This record gives sequence, structure tokens and C-alpha cells, in this order.
Amino acid sequence: MAAKSRHATYEENRRNGFTDAISKGEHRGLEKRVPGGIYVDKIDIDGFPCYYLRPNRNFEDVYFFYVYDSDYCYDINDEELRFLCSLLRQTGHGAFVPMYPLAPRHKYDEVSAFMLKAYKNFIGTDSDRDITVVACGVGAGIALSLIQNAWKEGIRKADRLFALSPVMDYDYIHADYTGDYVDICEDIFIISGMESRYSVQARKLSNRLIDQGLNVKFIEYKEMDHDFFFSLRKKQTRHMMKVLHDYIRGDSSEFLADALYEVKRRSDISKKFSGIFSDHIATRYISKHSESFRRSHRVRWKDNMLLAANYKAFDDSVRLFLKEYPNATVIYLGCGLDTMFERVDNGRVRFYNLDRSDKMAVRGSYWKPGDREFNITRSIDDMAWLDDIDEDISYGMLFVCRGIFSYYRPSEVREYILKIYEKFPGAHVLMDMNKQATVFARDYYQPYSGMSLLGRRFFGNDPGRIVSLWSPVIDIIYVRNMTGGIKPMQGWSFLQKMRLRLINLSHNYKLIYMKLGFEEYMRLERYIQLNIHKEI
Repeated sequence: MAAKSRHATYEENRRNGFTDAISKGEHRGLEKRVPGGIYVDKIDIDGFPCYYLRPNRNFEDVYFFYVYDSDYCYDINDEELRFLCSLLRQTGHGAFVPMYPLAPRHKYDEVSAFMLKAYKNFIGTDSDRDITVVACGVGAGIALSLIQNAWKEGIRKADRLFALSPVMDYDYIHADYTGDYVDICEDIFIISGMESRYSVQARKLSNRLIDQGLNVKFIEYKEMDHDFFFSLRKKQTRHMMKVLHDYIRGDSSEFLADALYEVKRRSDISKKFSGIFSDHIATRYISKHSESFRRSHRVRWKDNMLLAANYKAFDDSVRLFLKEYPNATVIYLGCGLDTMFERVDNGRVRFYNLDRSDKMAVRGSYWKPGDREFNITRSIDDMAWLDDIDEDISYGMLFVCRGIFSYYRPSEVREYILKIYEKFPGAHVLMDMNKQATVFARDYYQPYSGMSLLGRRFFGNDPGRIVSLWSPVIDIIYVRNMTGGIKPMQGWSFLQKMRLRLINLSHNYKLIYMKLGFEEYMRLERYIQLNIHKEI
């Protein structure tokens, strides 16, 4: 396999003084290369060095098994070593690093035999602790083979495998024996940069393991190359380090649980308010994952009911739109981890999800897009996303703006809507807007929201009139009460039924459906006529 670009050239190796070591398939020691704050302990297995690395401070007496990237013939480089040591300081865990045999002196069979001995040594006689394997690049392929061989030898399996930009042989990914991974590792997490030339391999490996029934999470970072995680100052790297931190510690409380909390909440309201809203994907995901998604605050019954009503109102409006424009395009702005596409799909719609890179990265570990579902990784404020949508508007186009304008000024929302009109005249927009008293109450009773320090600024007592006055091109089709049509469920108390009645009478929560411009596009009747004509 060809060497990757990050490896030093022969001339650079010569200047650094280790050309001979590489050409002979030998290792440089880690003792003098490890950054400060890391303790190093060396042992030998079959004549090859293995190292226990641990942080000098806040060490929790827990180690994970680390397989470094090598291209089979390169020693661990200084960039990867700095990355590893940074991870140790961040997690408080140590790493066991076997310096496996290198080509050209040694064959791959020798690598496999040595890694199995190193893994046995690492596990020892302690059968209670979790076993986490972290691997990078070519090391990920070696780690997968190691886990497979350990299973065949009857050695205790790894609980978790974290593969960073895995590099695999093409034949290996497509071989039938990848099915042997079923039940030999509890959890596999794969991360890759989308600009890496090996990203296709990572994606195929993830899909193959998922098809085999494994619990696999897969995240791709847009515009990141193969070794982006070695650049510790990059925003995407910091995001990835938080994910890796939680994964190594087996604790999702610090990052992933916070990001996945909206999935947990959709699962909760699907159970408590099944007569209003149901999301079987969120429910199934939470039932299969044992992570704790608890928040520090208690969510009130009213807030959960309103959230269920909000999801229902948006879903119903999108379904109604698709009945009129069955071949339309729907763009969900600020989608987060919501899987609306699965709930409203009519078999023909083309659906776009748009959100920030951190949200979309976590989304990739939770949900895989369908055949007609596309993800756009941009902030909603970066209006360049308009150019990322290359669809025929003549079949209809709907922009779903659910809860994204709360902290915008009305003038900013107006400007935002008109920019959509300039690019896609005739498009439809669906958004929510609350009354002034409701917005002030939320700012007062929900201080846990970091954004509440800014204060919610988009509200109005007569949303339809306010929005219609923004521009003559805005045609308000309807304004509906968000909780309209919701009936009390069986088991609700008298007080809960009265709360729902008061909410309906107050008309505090509104859904606004508008059309931008006066263009007429292909509706259901016209679509049927065209299909009949084609059949004739």
C-alpha cells in the first residue's frame, strides 16, 4: 500500500536521523519523544518494545489499547504521539502502545502473531474492566484483524473499538469473512474526514459492519483530510476529541449525551404522548443504547406536551404540502438530529437537512440518510447554502424553519425570508411564532438555556398580520394554532385537560405557512395528467 502524504520524505528522514531505522524495519524509542506530563514505562514482548503511557496528573488507573498508524513500514510519528498524549491528559486514562513488527523486514503474519500476544499481555487476568481499543489509519485494519483473531482464539473480546480514518485493503472490506465481526465487539465507532482519499473505505466498512448487525456509529467531518485529528487547534478536531473522550471513558455525560438529548426527549414524548406524536426511530435508538441522557433540570409536563404538538403540527403541514406537490423538494433548516424525512416521506420527495458541522457530525452517528435525503453542513446564517440546493423548483419547494428564528430580530427574519425568495421565487415557507407573553415567560422560567442570556426577540401577538406586512411578495396561506385539533389523551388528569384547554384558548403558539411570490408550479393534478400522458 502506498505511503500517505503525511509521512516524511526520504530526505527528511535522513535529516532527522532515522532513515536506517525505517529501512531496517526498526523502531525509535518513545522515552525521549514523549511530551512533558506523561509517564513512560517500557516492556519487551518477543523482542519488540511496548509502552505504557499515562498522564502524571489525574490518572484514573485505566488503560486503553492503542494501535498507531504506520503504513506497515513507518514508526509512530511525532504528530500522532502528541495527539495521543493530549488524549491521555484529557481523559485521565493511560494507553498501552505495542510497537508491532514493521515491513520490509517483517511480514504481516508476524504482525498478527505479535499483536495477539500483546493483547493477551494487556488483558492479563483482569476480567472485570472494560476493554477499549483505539486505532488510527492502518492501525485500524490491524486492530480489526486483532479483534477477529482474539475471538477465534477464545480470548476475551474488546468492548469498544474506535477507528480513526481507517485504511483497509479493498479485498478485505468486500470479503465475506467480515461477517465474523458479529458479536465480537460490543460497539464500534468510525471517524473519517470527507476529503481523505480513504473516506470511501471508511464509509464502505461502516456500511458493511452495519449490514452484519453490529452497533456501529460513523461520523464524517466535512472538508477534513485523512489526518485532521493531529491538528489539535482545528474546530473539528476539538469536536472529535470530545467525542473520543466520552467514548474512551464509557461515559456520554459530557458531550454526546448533551448532543443526543433531543433524541432522548423525542423518545420520551413518543411514549408519553403517543396519541399526538410518534418517532419510532428515536424510540428504537434509545432502547438500544445504554448511555445516560439525563439533564440537570426537570422538564415540565406542559413543555413536553407543547413539544409533541410542535412536531405534529410541522409534520402534518409538510404531509399536506406533499399531497399537493408530491415530487417537491423540502429543505429542513436547523434540522439538528430530527428525522422528519422518515416520518413524512411519500416515496418521491427530495429532502435536504441543513445544520452546523458539530450537529451534522453527531447526526452521522445517529442516522444514515436515505436515497432521497441529503445533508448540507453549513450554519443557517451562511446563506451560501442556497447555492447547494440544485433542484427544479417547478415541482414545488418548501423550507421548514422550525424554532430557528427565536433569537433573531424581526427585521433579520424578514431579510432572511426575502433572500430565499430571491433565489427561489414561488417557494413555500413553514415557520413558528409565539406571542410576546409566552416568549417572556420562557426566558424567565428556562434560565438553563445559554442563549436565553440574549433574550428571545422574535415574537408577535398577531403573527399573520406582522409577517404579511414584511413584503408584497409574501402571501400568508394560513396561520394555525399549534395545539389546535389535539384532544386529551386517556389517563390525563383533570388539571392537564384544563391546561390544554387554556393553551388552545390563548392562541399563544402559532404555525405560519406562506408562499413567496406569485409563480404557479406543478400541483398534484398536473402531475397526474403528465403521467397519464406519458403512459399513453
